[in-house]
Amino acid sequence: MNSQINKTQLFSRALALAALSIVLVSPTSHGARKQPLRILFVGNSYTNQSWAAIKDVLAGHHLEKHVRGGAKLTGWAKDAKLSEKIKTGSWDYVVLQDQSQAPSLPGRFVMGFHESSATLDGRIRAAGAKTVFFMTWGRRDGDKQNKNINPTFEKMQARLSRSYRDAATKLKARVVPIGEVFAEIKKKHPALFPKLYKGDGSHPDRLGAYAAAYSFGWAVPGIDPAAHAKKKGGDFPKVAAMVKKAMVAGKARAAR
Repeated sequence: MNSQINKTQLFSRALALAALSIVLVSPTSHGARKQPLRILFVGNSYTNQSWAAIKDVLAGHHLEKHVRGGAKLTGWAKDAKLSEKIKTGSWDYVVLQDQSQAPSLPGRFVMGFHESSATLDGRIRAAGAKTVFFMTWGRRDGDKQNKNINPTFEKMQARLSRSYRDAATKLKARVVPIGEVFAEIKKKHPALFPKLYKGDGSHPDRLGAYAAAYSFGWAVPGIDPAAHAKKKGGDFPKVAAMVKKAMVAGKARAAR
């Protein structure tokens, strides 16, 4: 009898050890190293001028960009080279960033944004990847070329947010709300807000580029920006905190 009990106990212990070993080596267990992601960024100078920061924060992942200054998604939807790159790149995610004004403008501009987003999303899904929207930010002093429509940062950002969120909802895609991070910074740290921009009040300066990079890091691979920002010091921890505030509120992960 005792012999039988000992055998049963040994067998139970062996099963427990085996189960523990599976948990420790499982790629989904907490703290395990994840496989590098393959991410293609499609856009223009906003993506390009955030690129060094994005590569820094997402180091270890395979990143490529397909960009051209001033490019719109309506143009990229007709680009044969991009279509081929999406089809053959074995991407996990393809990030779509439209020209900074287009989604905030009525009529053919916002219609073009939605139509081209749907076209590109279809190609992305057919290739086995997922679409992520790079929500851009309103211009620091509003859109001077369209003052009647976007007289302030807040008005422009509200229009951009609505367009990107509508597209993400319709296509069941992700949206990384970088523009809304800019809005949080303006609200909580108004003196910091102008530092996000270069002198033109449109393109991102170094701090703005890292706001974008931290947003992508938190929203896609789940990289907490706090540690990175602490090493950089200065204003970076404040930016990282605003990114986390926006993301934890569910804004980056609302549409998947």
